[in-house]
Amino acid sequence: MIKILIAEDQDIISQSLEIILGNKPDLKVVGVAEDGEKAVRLAQKLIPDIILMDIRMPGIDGVKCIKIIKKVLPQIKIIVLTTFDDNEYVFNALKYGASGYLLKGLA
Repeated sequence: MIKILIAEDQDIISQSLEIILGNKPDLKVVGVAEDGEKAVRLAQKLIPDIILMDIRMPGIDGVKCIKIIKKVLPQIKIIVLTTFDDNEYVFNALKYGASGYLLKGLA
């Protein structure tokens, strides 16, 4: 079973991801965070295998979350989800340990 944490501040997107991923027998959404602080707390508490991370969230943004989480839990894979096609965000997310980057319009 692959444990997934969703870090997304838009309810419609996080709920959609929960529904889609919930239909897969080998995947389990273990938590949802609507801001950066909660994403870090839940990552440390739940230790998911994968985090789907929005870049722009209230509080700590996704890039800073990646840096914090990967420092203490380097085994977690993080996939950045964003609507922003910004090379600086892509570079920083990957620099701090994101495994991949996907524009929400393509998801």
